[in-house]
Amino acid sequence: MRGRRWIVIGVICLLTALLIVIVGVWLSISRFNLQQVVMPGSVEFEMDTPGPFYLTYEPRTNLNGTWYVSPVESRMTFELVSLDGAPDAIIEAPLVAANYSFIGRHGHYIGKAELDAGLWRLTGSTPPGDDHSGVYAFGRTSITAVVIPVLAAAFAAALLGPVGLGLLIVGIILHVHGRKRARRASQPPPEG
Repeated sequence: MRGRRWIVIGVICLLTALLIVIVGVWLSISRFNLQQVVMPGSVEFEMDTPGPFYLTYEPRTNLNGTWYVSPVESRMTFELVSLDGAPDAIIEAPLVAANYSFIGRHGHYIGKAELDAGLWRLTGSTPPGDDHSGVYAFGRTSITAVVIPVLAAAFAAALLGPVGLGLLIVGIILHVHGRKRARRASQPPPEG
């Protein structure tokens, strides 16, 4: 009976590790809320509270059921203008290159700005003679908000998964040895 307990505990640990990974991925995807827009052009949006604003470029992406494929590197220039009288914001290049690829969206972070609360206009324009358009996304989702849940889940699963597997193996070994002992004990002693 001892081996069965180890097996059950091992299976529970493995299933828990799998559940942790699923929850981590779900949290990551649910936090990703960058709004897509086709540029060149402009879009107005509201910042409820002051804070960071992120801009990404999605050279291969699905927008409203249509696939867009654009050059790998963006040639668009952007401007952030406050519609409430706050100073215009400067979009700075990110300190670290960060890519994402999920839910039919493939992109990378190209800029960040600190914005005051209020109404803003993001305008994207191309150099004269360049007629390319592309899909960009903007919002408050940082790459850490997307990556941290997945990394934390992977770390927890990496700790719990091997423990569960080890317990499962020990349980199987104990169960097999216990059955052999029970079989030997149930055999009549040899005559002689």
